[in-house]
Amino acid sequence: MVADERNPPPPPAALIQACVDRECVLYGGAGLGAWAGFPVWPSFVRRLLDWAVQDQRIEPGFAESMRAAIRQGDLDAAADNVVSAVLEREPEALHTFLRGLFLRKKPLSGVHKVLQGIPFSAVLTTSFDDLFERTYPEAPVFTPRQSEPLLDALSRRRFFLLKLYGTLDRPDTVMVAPAQYEAVVGGNAGFAQCMETLLFSRTLLFIGASLEGIEACLRSIALPTGIKRTHYALVAVKGRAWESKALFLQRRYGIQVLPFRPSKGFPELLTFVTELRELATPVQSAPGGSLSVPAAPAGDGPGQLKRMVIENVGAFEHLDLSFHPRWNILLGDNGVGKSTLLKALAVAMIGKDAEPFAGRLLRQPGNPTELPAPGVITLQTERGTYKTTVHSRPSQKIEVLSVPGRCLEAEGWLAIGFPPLRTMSWDRPRAQETLARSRPTPSDLLPLVQGDPDPRLNQLKQWIVNLDYWIKDARSRTGDGGLYEKLLHEFFRVVGEITEGVTIQFVEVRPQTFEIIVRTDDGEIPLEAVSQGMISLMGWVGVLLQRFYEVYDDADGADPRHRYALVLMDEIDAHLHPNWQRTLVPKLEKVFPNAQFIATTHSPLVVAGMPPEQVFRFARGADGKVARLPVEADMLAGRADQILTGDLFGLATTLAPVTEEVMRRYTELLGKSRRDEVEEREFQSLRPVLQARIPPSGETPVERRVQELLRDLLRSQAGDLFPDAQKNLLETARKLFQALQKEPRSTS
Repeated sequence: MVADERNPPPPPAALIQACVDRECVLYGGAGLGAWAGFPVWPSFVRRLLDWAVQDQRIEPGFAESMRAAIRQGDLDAAADNVVSAVLEREPEALHTFLRGLFLRKKPLSGVHKVLQGIPFSAVLTTSFDDLFERTYPEAPVFTPRQSEPLLDALSRRRFFLLKLYGTLDRPDTVMVAPAQYEAVVGGNAGFAQCMETLLFSRTLLFIGASLEGIEACLRSIALPTGIKRTHYALVAVKGRAWESKALFLQRRYGIQVLPFRPSKGFPELLTFVTELRELATPVQSAPGGSLSVPAAPAGDGPGQLKRMVIENVGAFEHLDLSFHPRWNILLGDNGVGKSTLLKALAVAMIGKDAEPFAGRLLRQPGNPTELPAPGVITLQTERGTYKTTVHSRPSQKIEVLSVPGRCLEAEGWLAIGFPPLRTMSWDRPRAQETLARSRPTPSDLLPLVQGDPDPRLNQLKQWIVNLDYWIKDARSRTGDGGLYEKLLHEFFRVVGEITEGVTIQFVEVRPQTFEIIVRTDDGEIPLEAVSQGMISLMGWVGVLLQRFYEVYDDADGADPRHRYALVLMDEIDAHLHPNWQRTLVPKLEKVFPNAQFIATTHSPLVVAGMPPEQVFRFARGADGKVARLPVEADMLAGRADQILTGDLFGLATTLAPVTEEVMRRYTELLGKSRRDEVEEREFQSLRPVLQARIPPSGETPVERRVQELLRDLLRSQAGDLFPDAQKNLLETARKLFQALQKEPRSTS
């Protein structure tokens, strides 16, 4: 690895494109602060030691040993020791020193002004100065201890500033020495998740940091190996010794070093960022330096999940599914793995959070002494590809690895799953709680992975109680229930729209017991007293609606229901009346027009009339292996009984077993060339029984196909001529075909 002939090297095309796509995150080191006159790390450590000596914060002998360490280049150890000594005596004195050194008001440097015009999606910095706060005055400022709001900003694709060593405005967040930083971030799983998401889903550009500083920052975080995304580091170098460290950073973290030979004042930094700004898509800066074009919010594009490939999962050695952007229905007998597919998809979305349950997905080996082969789940979205591997270790521990990073945070859109058991207890909600927005979280999918009864239906009651309280509070202050009243009204309107023919209206929340009262056709009753089918449907639809409004804000006036979400439903028809099953899909399409549903069902009413590309059919073959079978359009046409007795479900009959037995006996007697007196009486008695039990049959799939062939034949011969004659011929053919089907077949 050698330096580019140009000094500095030009911005790589992939880096420029990442900026254009607002997928680039800036990592600004202390070298950027030096442009405004702030010290870089070596000079800071020396000044820290000088201050500690002058203010008699440390002993002279100790100070001399620290100077020796600094002369030998062991800056980190010297800083750790000095900071520890000062903090033991007077921690406030250290913060006073830092504020005096770094919070001196200095104008923005030329580099910072240029950076304002580059459309970064976030900024990370190790500096204590406030240059970036003034460069991006509207950006929220986070520290490593704030992993939850960080993840929220990441999932919503909102611009933020992360002060890796803390901010002087909050002394409890400040980490001066590397050892402090390692202690705070080393065991911080949430922060590690944030950094993992950044490294796997965004492009990082390191500027103003040394190779050693970059490694020290990343080394303290528990990051997985196998980072495939390329990141870039503009670094000042001399000689050839830097190449070894550069190769390590590229191999371990995917960082491509862009080396330059520095001249006095490091003008190469300004040259590089100026060229990057000019090559990236022009973005006008709002007053104060806040970018006027926001990052594209997650959930705006339809059909985000395109494909899933699984290996060694459940009944499947290998399976490749391409999904429709709207509805995807999984069909098959019990035990063919429909629920497993939903759970595998959920595990791939949430990664390590699914480890307690992910082992259930693995295909078990024939030899019980062997470990299961790793299960691999690969998801392809419109933005990228994510590979999740479920390992069973010899210690019986299950390990889930996600590369590149976890899909949930990287994509940012709502993904939610529902198990087949959906019910509501009689436990009353608690007193009102604050309503707050929240990012997509693993808890949206864990109930599906666990397979237990869904606990969120009780949480839905708490949401209604909260809305009712804040409606009353808003009315008392402004006379208008505002957004809260809109949400409550919308919830019951949507439920009423989906549950056709049933009355359910909100009445009140009783203030002493927090009991939710609704009006139904049977009068006013507690919410828990409505039917199980109503509870099941309004419960999961309500939870889905709640999460739409919590995850997607409507600041721009857009309806959150119109944003994208991935919805996984096991047994979508559970507890539903046939009429609700029949209308469920079109009504949900109307309520959530851009949601992508992947659901299992056993109901012909759900799939009737659907396009064949939206239906996935699975069956177990004679060899015991599960395979996906083709679905033709005529399998989804006709009445429910015709679909059930067609190839899609493969039922021999939809008759009741007792009727089937009567028919079997009738057919047996009919086939006899001679019947004795007893048999004849039985035969004659069975005929009216069958006529009463079996109404005249309609078209069968075979009859429909015959009609289609005859219609095509007539059209090819006569075209549009003699339409009445063609109609009469088709009707005559239908009657003849029915008569032929009713004729008894010879048993000889």
